[in-house]
Amino acid sequence: MTLHNMVKVVQLIAIIIAIVIVLVGLYAYWYLKVRKKKKVTEETINYDTLERKDSIDFCKFDDIKDDMIITDGGTRFIGIIKARGFDYFQSRASEQNMTEGGYGMFINSITQPITFRQYTKAVDLDGVRENYKNAYDRTEQMLFNLNEDFNRLTSQYYDLKSEDKLTDEIEWELLSQCENLASKIEVYDYRRLHLADNLNYIDQVSKVTSPEKVQTYVYDWTYDPLMGVSDLTDAEIHKKAITELKRKGDAYIHALGNAGVRASRVRNDELVQMMRRHFHPLTANVFTAKDFEASNYYEEITSSSGLKESDYELAMQEGVLEQVQDQQDKVYNEMIERGVDAEVADKIMESYDIEALGAFNTEDENNRTITSGDIEERKKEILTNKFEEREKKRIKEEKAREEKEKRVAQIAPAKESKKDEQKDHIFTGLSLDFDMPDEK
Repeated sequence: MTLHNMVKVVQLIAIIIAIVIVLVGLYAYWYLKVRKKKKVTEETINYDTLERKDSIDFCKFDDIKDDMIITDGGTRFIGIIKARGFDYFQSRASEQNMTEGGYGMFINSITQPITFRQYTKAVDLDGVRENYKNAYDRTEQMLFNLNEDFNRLTSQYYDLKSEDKLTDEIEWELLSQCENLASKIEVYDYRRLHLADNLNYIDQVSKVTSPEKVQTYVYDWTYDPLMGVSDLTDAEIHKKAITELKRKGDAYIHALGNAGVRASRVRNDELVQMMRRHFHPLTANVFTAKDFEASNYYEEITSSSGLKESDYELAMQEGVLEQVQDQQDKVYNEMIERGVDAEVADKIMESYDIEALGAFNTEDENNRTITSGDIEERKKEILTNKFEEREKKRIKEEKAREEKEKRVAQIAPAKESKKDEQKDHIFTGLSLDFDMPDEK
């Protein structure tokens, strides 16, 4: 057989092998994708008899309410006291002696089993910082928009004045709008400053925050139907549990107070978080609660009462207390007529002070003569963009601070290198110093 014939035979064999491989592949694909699918049949299941359970059925307690953990079918009630101590070893001997005596009294007051439980939890500030940062960004955007509106109105005012088209009505309207915008800008500028302070504080605290140590005393009360004259209903058992746990808790808190320990009952929201942390310690740090009932923790600005007790006393001395109260009622009624919610109106009223209510110096203001010079000064004051002046000053101070930090950062490495050169040098406090001998 010649070489040419041998090459043809090898090529023919290769072609046959390739065809066989393709046919095997096609058969495998048909077997896996087509033939197996024909064997899959849908099974009909009747779920009418399926026992459905609520997620609470898988918990190891029945409910949490009225500052209690309810278990064992509503017959066992658990209360928790959170304790915050002090540095015992750094206190004076008299304080240590008083603490020991007080804690001995606390131990003697325990007539039934009680559990001391201590654990740590991470202090989560990410959610708080994110809320403050979002509020800061919204406030800064609002400031930008208000500032643009103010500049637009002042430009319109001066354009109309230069063209001698500024009538009294238009001037009054523009000045009123400028004054209103300036007032809003001042409020939002203060809000931004307040939020920036909070963000700086959070950044400083988050760098050095260690896990929070929580120390608690756990006690309970169990309903025993054999101890009573007659069986109690569920409502009566619940009411008695509230009374018994409060009695025990108050006794323990009082005894701990004599030992210098600040103690308080743990309320519903914190009880829920404690139970969640107990059963899910890892996710409790990752997914934290963001909302708290009756709390203003996440509000952008917390306002205090504008009227202090001394303000009411001063108003009584000046003989205008009744006028202040009438003005409060008038402002409150006006807000209600405008459709403001009653609760919101109450909160707004709390922020009003004596000056805002206009209780003092009303007679002097009415009798004061206003000159044309005063009017022009007032117009100039209204049309002046004070926010831009403050903003330029703030940016200038911020740039100066950043440059100072850069200079300090450049000086720091030089000081560190000099410190390393002197690390073997010991200062004795005398005029003679000596160096450590070199190790051989």
